[in-house]
Amino acid sequence: MGAGVRVSKIVIFLWLAAVAPGLPRATGSTGTAELKAKAEAGDAKAQVALGRAYENGDGVPQNDNLAAVWYRKAAEQGDAEAQNAVGILYRLGRGGPKDHDEAVRWYRRAAKQGNANAMFNVGAAYYNAEGAPYDKIVAFVWFSLAGDVDPAIAEAALKPLLPELRPGWIVEGQLKVGDMYEKGDEVPQNMAAAAKWYRKGADAGHPYGMLKLYHMYAAGQGVARDDIQAAEWFQKAFKSGYGPALFEHANRLYTGSGGLQPNLREASKWYRKAACAGFFPAMFNLGLMYARGEGVKQDNVTAYAWLWMAHANGVKEAKTAVDMLAAKLSPKEIKRAQGKMHGISRC
Repeated sequence: MGAGVRVSKIVIFLWLAAVAPGLPRATGSTGTAELKAKAEAGDAKAQVALGRAYENGDGVPQNDNLAAVWYRKAAEQGDAEAQNAVGILYRLGRGGPKDHDEAVRWYRRAAKQGNANAMFNVGAAYYNAEGAPYDKIVAFVWFSLAGDVDPAIAEAALKPLLPELRPGWIVEGQLKVGDMYEKGDEVPQNMAAAAKWYRKGADAGHPYGMLKLYHMYAAGQGVARDDIQAAEWFQKAFKSGYGPALFEHANRLYTGSGGLQPNLREASKWYRKAACAGFFPAMFNLGLMYARGEGVKQDNVTAYAWLWMAHANGVKEAKTAVDMLAAKLSPKEIKRAQGKMHGISRC
């Protein structure tokens, strides 16, 4: 997605243009003096209000430098509105040098606390390529997150963006929103919201969303526990040939769980199917089965081939097993294993 295809920039929301609910306001010399006293005593809300007063020239001479000072004091105490405000000043180059990267870092700190305007601003940074790489899908994700907090933001942000997105991109974005809510690393964790967004992707036919809903219904996370719903969503993902669902089926056969009897031979078949569907942890499990002779004839050469392919595709646990088998195999056997790898890569 090159930056040259952008139609227009999305305007950053400047929350400071209006008085935020619950914040004090400087009104006259008496009000300003009281506000300064509270701010100097460490009251974060008063510091934000004083910063806004200096930025807008409300009851005090307009002064961007002092606005930045007071916003930062509140921001460093963890005030989300102040963190967003600091980010905006960095973006505009007011009260200090313009720095889009620093702006995004402050937006993210506020977004982590659930601040809708900051979430919007992160999305706008991705859309405008200001402090973040140009990416319309990631912009969609952040605008959607902001819209869950304040629907008016989603309407304003997504209306011009949606016509630029392919249906598949929208589904990808919906699932990413679900992931972010589930992990809680960049926004407050919200399992109910995660389930809502996974359902959007699942209803659009994506097996990742289906498998996520299976796990959530099975565990009662974000939704009421429902074994029937869990089974239905699992079957949909499984029938689609989705590698992680095939892998889960193989795990059930291996351990004898999920209502299935242990069947190592069948487990090996489904690990192979999952591996050939591109789910690399299945390569690791199948390699171990060949090394141990579980469900298949014991074969260190074939085991080495599967384990090496797993390692090559990022399965970290495979490295130790590969090294152990390499010590047991002759150069001729390793060459045979390398020949098998070509077949695995095309399965």
